[in-house]
Amino acid sequence: MKRFLHVLINIAVANTSTFFLWSALSFWLYLETHSVLILSILSGTFMTLVTLSGMFFGTIVDKHRKKEVIAVSSIVALIFLLLAGSVFLFFDRKEIADISSSAFWIFSLSILLSALVSNLRSIALSTTVSILVPKEDYARANGMVGMVQGVGMIANTVFSGLVIGRLGLEWAMYIT
Repeated sequence: MKRFLHVLINIAVANTSTFFLWSALSFWLYLETHSVLILSILSGTFMTLVTLSGMFFGTIVDKHRKKEVIAVSSIVALIFLLLAGSVFLFFDRKEIADISSSAFWIFSLSILLSALVSNLRSIALSTTVSILVPKEDYARANGMVGMVQGVGMIANTVFSGLVIGRLGLEWAMYIT
């Protein structure tokens, strides 16, 4: 159970960073563009990609070692976050907020893809219960997985909204 708790905490922290930034981007996007259409397009794209990739990601998790899947997912998410950070550093904020600029789309899509790839970690986490936890503790471990994922989503939404509203996108990037 101790190894499972380490994996649970690791994935909770990793997913918090990527989903925090994705939620922050959603709030920031609306505040900057005042366009529900653009927000809907990006959010709808994310939800569609999550739906379409679920079976593919599940197959990856089933066919490969969970530790490798978690590590590769973290590395790929980091690459996308570094790309978003590079755009954030090297482009003017007004250009990043302009929906007709390539900087906007590279920035937004790289954050979207980092959150999408992070779903691999969540899927892998659910499957580690049967590997790392004794059978008599399955219910407790599955409850912890659900709690971590549920609380993480609520906390990310609340805190990213507060950070964007009070401090701005810069701080959301720094926190991530």
